[in-house]
Amino acid sequence: MYLYIHWSVPDPAASGDTDADSYPIFQATAAEIDTRIRYLLPVLNQPRHRDKD
Repeated sequence: MYLYIHWSVPDPAASGDTDADSYPIFQATAAEIDTRIRYLLPVLNQPRHRDKD
């Protein structure tokens, strides 16, 4: 059994005209991905039940 997940996140490089403007957006994107992974890891560690054939 496979689990597919797609997370849409805005491209932080598309925001801000300068590095100083875009850096906070990169930080926010990294924090969002970190949060999602922290919620995902316990789900992936749960035992999976296989259907009997």
